[in-house]
Amino acid sequence: MSAPRILLTSLSGQLGGLELRLADEARQLQSCGTEPMLAISPFPGLQPWLQGLRQSGLQTAEFSPPPFFEEWRYRRLRKLWACTYHLRQLRDLAPDLVHVAYAWTHTGGSRLWLADRAGIPSVISVHNTFPVAALPPWSARLMREAFRSVRGIYGVSRSALAAFQANYGEFIATTTAQTVIHNFVDTRRFHFSEERRRQARAQLDLPDDALVLGSIARLDKQKEPLTVLRCFEQVSRVVPNTYLVYVGSGGLEAEVKALAQKLGLTSRIRHLPFTPAPELIYPGLDVHLLLSRQEGFGISTVEAMASGVAVICSDVPGSRDVLETAGTGRLVAYNDVEGTTRALIELLSDSAHRQALGRTGEQAAREHFDRTIWQQRLGSFYDTVLPASGRTPTHDSPVPQR
Repeated sequence: MSAPRILLTSLSGQLGGLELRLADEARQLQSCGTEPMLAISPFPGLQPWLQGLRQSGLQTAEFSPPPFFEEWRYRRLRKLWACTYHLRQLRDLAPDLVHVAYAWTHTGGSRLWLADRAGIPSVISVHNTFPVAALPPWSARLMREAFRSVRGIYGVSRSALAAFQANYGEFIATTTAQTVIHNFVDTRRFHFSEERRRQARAQLDLPDDALVLGSIARLDKQKEPLTVLRCFEQVSRVVPNTYLVYVGSGGLEAEVKALAQKLGLTSRIRHLPFTPAPELIYPGLDVHLLLSRQEGFGISTVEAMASGVAVICSDVPGSRDVLETAGTGRLVAYNDVEGTTRALIELLSDSAHRQALGRTGEQAAREHFDRTIWQQRLGSFYDTVLPASGRTPTHDSPVPQR
């Protein structure tokens, strides 16, 4: 029997957690004897990343249909072009299963509909929480058709799955497998040691006795880097010898730098672009901040916990799920600069409490978010949803229903 072919695809705009997660999933599927193909919509910097994946042995594919479902203007012309060209392209790729990753409310409908039209079963992964958005009749008809072929859905958190169900519940068949598969952290990579702490601070040119806040996240509106900066500015007035570390790039980078200069904080801020080795940065932090306006999961929070760092997150779905599951960390109201500043000052002024949060976070990351747990849940999911004619068993346990 030939190995089942699985096309993992998404409508993407940048390299972020969703894309990295799909690559991880492709590697895991490949290790279990399937033949995954990664197909992501073009964005600046995509090709070098894909080239690296190909060099590591992963297959990539060209499949980027026009977004006739996601974008209303010219939708019928876009749909005609997709049916004329991309439907044939999908059939030529001949996957046994199409995995459509959703980053936002409607960022997968075109791919999902084409999979149904091609007669190929599909699954959905949901990587963010998003608001309910009513579908006009034309779009609702397409979704009703698209969901005929959906065998399973998983969310990276309870909130992500619930948001998707709130939007698409009327189209989901009762037989469709639905579950939560948390993002994972490879705890062999992410851990704390005094040597790692010294190395991180040396790399960032930070005093050994500094109190260091960190935010490892894209510099875009979702992650609220300007809010992080405003909180740091207030903390720095009260707690001496504090520094801020940003790791990430994005559309707000220039604005963040301009505000830092205006506030006179440039000398106390360290900024690194996206790094493939964040595990070498986290141990240099005392507190990690993720003050997002919405999150599907918040992988940097778990990475920080696994690295023994105390964490503070905005109280939004996704981040809330992580901290409630872990039973550690601290939630603050979204966009509450004063409240977040108070929480930071309390933590920075109490090293014993800060270190205790770091220890409990490290343990929780291993108990709830380790790679082995993710592998087991992912294997169970695919055992359930792969067509019987092309199935390669990946795990013995049934996927949980929700």
